[in-house]
Amino acid sequence: MAIAKQKKSEIIKDLEDRIKKSNLLVFLNFHGLKVKDTQNLRRKLKKEKIEYKVAKKTLISIALKNSTINPENLNMEGEVGVSLSQTKEISALPKILVRFKKEHPGIKILGGFFEKQYLDGKRIEEISKLPSQEIIYANLVGQLQSPIRGFINALNGPINNFGRIIYQMSQKK
Repeated sequence: MAIAKQKKSEIIKDLEDRIKKSNLLVFLNFHGLKVKDTQNLRRKLKKEKIEYKVAKKTLISIALKNSTINPENLNMEGEVGVSLSQTKEISALPKILVRFKKEHPGIKILGGFFEKQYLDGKRIEEISKLPSQEIIYANLVGQLQSPIRGFINALNGPINNFGRIIYQMSQKK
């Protein structure tokens, strides 16, 4: 069904605004995906505050070009949907999509853009294997605390030894 020019320009403008606000875009070929499964994917993405939009490929290409992103490397084959993430957690969107792809092998991750740099489907799957920011921060804090713990144990060592000597002497008497 043909879309009026005014409606097309509204769709393009909406996509441009969403693309400019997003730091990570991932494109999916969702051919063969049931409506129920698409709704399930949208719910999972919404929990992480990630949007999922479906539009004509030409409209998506125009919106990308208007947002100063070059879509030439992106192979938009089949029915294309785009996931737009504004979260600081870069691995959240790829993790959801890779898990969803395992449940629904018919879909294909076509590629995406991170801060206007093209990423192919394999790179997005690699990003999904990265730990979350919370885990990275926890590991960093643990690494920073490790020398401090060692220093405290070194300072407590003589005091602990003195306490043990006194205890053993009291047991002998």
